[in-house]
Amino acid sequence: MHIAPQIAAMKRDRQVQHRAQARIMAALDEWRMREAVRPVLADLKAYGEGRPLADGPALARVLTDHGHAAALAGGFTTQLVRALRDQPLAQVPLRHSCSEGSAVIQLAASGRARLFLVAREAGGEAAAHASFPDRERHDLVLSGEATARLVSRRGAELATREASLCTGTSLALDCHAQALVLQDVTRRMISLRLERDAEAPRPTTLVDIASGEVLHRAQGSKLVSRKEMMLALLGRMERADAAPVMAQQALGDGPAELRWQALRELLALDSGTGFAALTSLSRRTGDSLAKHADSLRTALLARHPLIAAKEAQECPA
Repeated sequence: MHIAPQIAAMKRDRQVQHRAQARIMAALDEWRMREAVRPVLADLKAYGEGRPLADGPALARVLTDHGHAAALAGGFTTQLVRALRDQPLAQVPLRHSCSEGSAVIQLAASGRARLFLVAREAGGEAAAHASFPDRERHDLVLSGEATARLVSRRGAELATREASLCTGTSLALDCHAQALVLQDVTRRMISLRLERDAEAPRPTTLVDIASGEVLHRAQGSKLVSRKEMMLALLGRMERADAAPVMAQQALGDGPAELRWQALRELLALDSGTGFAALTSLSRRTGDSLAKHADSLRTALLARHPLIAAKEAQECPA
């Protein structure tokens, strides 16, 4: 197997890799310390803590003024490209992703807010679906051209209108009610994008634009999503000692989606403890899950006579 000399050098001496990473970090630090960037990052911190965008003039300006936005993004790419030319095997320590026809890199993040540089290649098929996450979004097109549909949602009803995007176009979206769906990118489009998640995000929904049908719902909160994954993992590991924790979660005061997931995992892990929690939940007055719990309990009793027999034996009457 052939190993390139540069990679072999890194393998022999870790200091070579450390120096490469130090070069990238120095370039990013130099960009962050620029006079035009420091106030933007300070405003991003305040915005991430929940302050209105209008309270941060430097951040608001780069989302509405093409010259300021281009200077911010251009300074970033210049610093990073120079560093990568010096150290092409270094890793960029920023969140980034690439998919067919698009690329995203996170320039900065603080609290609930994130600032991105987004690229979309020319061509591509128009999406038939629209996603509605619970967040605010502000875009400024740095270069390129595209046509898009702005899909607005009110309850189960959708409304669409055509939109043209070109250099200097600025957009502000309430993403839980509005989605921007690109139709045709006629010239590669580069945008600066600011996002801020809601403090307590509602579920994200994926909707078919033509019919308005909801195709998928996903947890909007990253914290709740992580807890759901942990519950699922404990269930797959058959950790019987986790049953009391799952019961506590199901009967607690957390988000309904998390409590229902905990109940499902509990029923699969320990049917006795799970059914007791289900019964308790079904009898709770004012609990949003009580009706669903009662329906599931009734269905389980009908499907599994042994549960009904055991419940009858345990009933004081």
